[in-house]
Amino acid sequence: MVITKIWTFLADEDGPTAVEYAVLVMLVFLVVIGTIQTLGTSLNASFANSSTIQRRVRKPDRPSNIEVDP
Repeated sequence: MVITKIWTFLADEDGPTAVEYAVLVMLVFLVVIGTIQTLGTSLNASFANSSTIQRRVRKPDRPSNIEVDP
């Protein structure tokens, strides 16, 4: 009785198919996470570069070396 259930379980094809789908889903998940991480790093560098350029281009309202009486 128990041996028959064990052989039936081992011969069943549904288990390996579910495992194959789980592995496939895991691989897709890893690719998506890697892509998001790469894009996030790239966007962060882009925004940092843009911020640096804006700080360099921005001109103050008045020169900092001139004293103004209040």
